[in-house]
Amino acid sequence: MLSPDEVMALKHQLADEKLYAPPKIDFMVNGVCPLRCEGCWGPDWSLKGSISAEQWVQTADILSYRGLQEVVVSGGEPLLRPDIETLIEGLWQLRLRVTLSSICHGILDRPRILRNIAELGIPLDGPTPETNAQSRPAANPRLNDRSFWDSILALQRIPYFYRDIEVTLRTVVDWYN
Repeated sequence: MLSPDEVMALKHQLADEKLYAPPKIDFMVNGVCPLRCEGCWGPDWSLKGSISAEQWVQTADILSYRGLQEVVVSGGEPLLRPDIETLIEGLWQLRLRVTLSSICHGILDRPRILRNIAELGIPLDGPTPETNAQSRPAANPRLNDRSFWDSILALQRIPYFYRDIEVTLRTVVDWYN
């Protein structure tokens, strides 16, 4: 990890070179997900090779100095990352708009996360558990069913209990849905 002085020097170097960051970036913080959806664009790597939450936040801090305004936290399934709360809180403390893209398993039990996100992107690939599961043939059928109902529950409860969170559906359009 860089020291505060090294971070400041890097920020000034970016400014001197007139380099700008995009206003929105996607941090794929892991490649771990139990669903194995066919249309998933997430990375195929494990937590073992990932950088720490502090390093992700430090990267966002440097980029925010040059125009970054929003970070989408995705994976794999970011909620499987042990330090996800630290990561999301750190991004929020930088005054960045934070979007979490998640299958929502256990999200309602994680108020530290819900207090620090502006948007929750929920994957739902069909109107029934059966249709939803057809897009995820490699996953355990029990996980598919649970994922569907976790998503439905999040869709129902988060707008009611957390009115400031924008909830969006993320759907992979395929032959099954």
